[in-house]
Amino acid sequence: MHPQRKPPANGFVLPLAISTSIVLLIGSASLHTLALQARSRGRLQLQLQQREDQLRAAAMTFLQRASEPAEACLLAWPSSSWEGLTSLCAEASLERLRIGAVHTGTPTWRLIAWEPDGNGATLSLALEAEPAAARFRLDRAQGQWRLQDGLQRLPVSEPAS
Repeated sequence: MHPQRKPPANGFVLPLAISTSIVLLIGSASLHTLALQARSRGRLQLQLQQREDQLRAAAMTFLQRASEPAEACLLAWPSSSWEGLTSLCAEASLERLRIGAVHTGTPTWRLIAWEPDGNGATLSLALEAEPAAARFRLDRAQGQWRLQDGLQRLPVSEPAS
């Protein structure tokens, strides 16, 4: 009598290799997805920062125009009242304060509202080409308007005054 032989345990290496490959593939796909999401968030953050910079530049352009004597006459009143002030501020150009461009070829901006209050004011602007609008707080020091740090993002569909 011959001792009975056990059949060799065939087939355990291939399923183990396939299972390991699947785990590595899923892990690699997860890492790739995380990297793409981080890149997308970074790109979005950069776009938001660029829009905020464009809005700040537009606010600075508005203030530069508003510091001219003819246009400075209007700043004592809210922008919603400017139409009725044309006789009092005859030299002022409403269009120069309502719309403009920071530089040639850059997105244009439009005034949403100017609201003075004592020694401060609120300036709201929107970019025409970009979906961005913001409200800035200003203070007055030594006869000049200055932007305070920060801005408040606004919905783009706010009506102009």
